[in-house]
Amino acid sequence: MEKITIPKAYIFSFRPVEGGVELDLQDAETREVFFTAPEVYENEVEALNKINVWIENNRLHTWDSLRANRNQRLSQSDWTQLADAPLTQEQKNAWAAYRKALRDVPSSAATPEEVVWPTAPV
Repeated sequence: MEKITIPKAYIFSFRPVEGGVELDLQDAETREVFFTAPEVYENEVEALNKINVWIENNRLHTWDSLRANRNQRLSQSDWTQLADAPLTQEQKNAWAAYRKALRDVPSSAATPEEVVWPTAPV
């Protein structure tokens, strides 16, 4: 199945079709369908079991992407912590706080969708 962004709150919607049921995922707030499972399932239980495994795998992929983004931001700011960086001590402290906030990103939210990225100092 394709990778998609999963909203914080979503609901399952089943449609009877020939041979079983189809499954849509809807944004719980807007009720818009953001994903239709590409299979026809025998019943709702089978559909839920398969889609829940897929959702968990998608979330793990999202966490991996989030960590890669975080690591890139850390790498781009490595220079700020060098002894000969052309920054005042106050600026170095601001960059150090930013970098600590970046390292805390994975543990700062329950889901990747809830992550708030820290702002880099100027």
